[in-house]
Amino acid sequence: MTTLQVLVAFLQLGLLSFGSVNLASMERLVVQQHHWISQAQFVQGYALGQLLPGPNVLAILLYGYGADGFPGALAALVGFFVPPAAVVLAVYRLTQRGTGWLQRAYRALLPVGAGLLLAGLLTLARGSVTTWGTAGIAVVAFGLVMTRRVPPVWVVVGGVAAGLLLARPPA
Repeated sequence: MTTLQVLVAFLQLGLLSFGSVNLASMERLVVQQHHWISQAQFVQGYALGQLLPGPNVLAILLYGYGADGFPGALAALVGFFVPPAAVVLAVYRLTQRGTGWLQRAYRALLPVGAGLLLAGLLTLARGSVTTWGTAGIAVVAFGLVMTRRVPPVWVVVGGVAAGLLLARPPA
């Protein structure tokens, strides 16, 4: 594994992640195709990204680290964020001219973003909702955020506590 391979892989992921991280594509690349990390490590990295302050996509640092240590983490960060940031800045400059077709294009992309998020949700569920207990935690977490407006950080802390209570000690 070379740092350049990690850079190219995360460059592709960054340029294909419209509106959100395309978790399904990321999981396919880093777990199934390259075998840089396991499915469990992928889900654990994402969960850690949800728990810590800042953008949850910083879990890519863990994925890059799994591929090639510290150079891989840096390559993942640069590849995933720098080129897409340049595209965003360029599009922003173009949109300042007030063209209506760009606003229509934005509205047309919203369902695509929703579909990508659903694909990511299924990717995470496949690796983490594996028992009735974990399914219960997922349903309660969803309900607390959607109906009670509980801040996600408290839902994560409660979910960790529930997971620890439900976890079986290693045999």
